[in-house]
Amino acid sequence: MELFEDGEMTRDFVFVDDVATALTRAIYHTGSLSQIFNVGSGEATSLVELVKLIAATTSKDLKISYSGRFRVGDIRHAVADMSRYLATFQDWQPTSLEVGLTKYLSWYFQQDPLSSRSLMDSLKEMEEKKLLLGSQPDVVQPEPLSSVSS
Repeated sequence: MELFEDGEMTRDFVFVDDVATALTRAIYHTGSLSQIFNVGSGEATSLVELVKLIAATTSKDLKISYSGRFRVGDIRHAVADMSRYLATFQDWQPTSLEVGLTKYLSWYFQQDPLSSRSLMDSLKEMEEKKLLLGSQPDVVQPEPLSSVSS
């Protein structure tokens, strides 16, 4: 599996049910909501950590390559600041990454699989549009994940 840059860029992964809960709370809130609220877990997870968690959850031995390539305009670290949300709603207990990922993968494996060609086509399109820079690694066809272990 190719990871861009060095794999240490971080993101805030939030489970979709948690976002729905936050939106529902905002809709039914009786006070004024005239500000923008971030919704996330509030925790940074590196992409390499995420890939290793996916591998462990699916009992797959993934080989990770760090290409050094990067997407134009991508930011290195992105984590939701939940302080405004907490000040308004006082409570936020997001689903853990491990639990949310397990639920997501259970759903994902019930869907029709995407072809590895779809991934390769998306990378080619980003390169053509000059949105993916850096040296191109040896092309390795990704192996689809087939099931979640129990």
